[in-house]
Amino acid sequence: MNLRQQIIQDHIDKTAIKLGVSSDKAFQIFGHSIFVDKSIHSFNSNDDVDGGQDKQIDTITIEDANDEATVYITQVKNEDSFSSNRIIHIRNGLQWLFEKSSKEYRDFN
Repeated sequence: MNLRQQIIQDHIDKTAIKLGVSSDKAFQIFGHSIFVDKSIHSFNSNDDVDGGQDKQIDTITIEDANDEATVYITQVKNEDSFSSNRIIHIRNGLQWLFEKSSKEYRDFN
């Protein structure tokens, strides 16, 4: 493990302890906090997409202010590699998300 990986692993370990979650969930929250530029403590569990129908999406966060919205859609894997098959699943999930009516994805989570 190189220095960069060790620093990230240390952050994940500390996050898991602070939040009382698994290493995989800590990695998800840590990664999400980097994307949205907020503290790990600001993670909203309502943004967590979990389950068999999650379309390879881990988190959907919508921040709205001043009649504008920023949408963060994240998918993280706490693994050494990321297969091309997973990328295809993510693409399919995003395609599904953006092509469906709100009625069809309302119960997504």
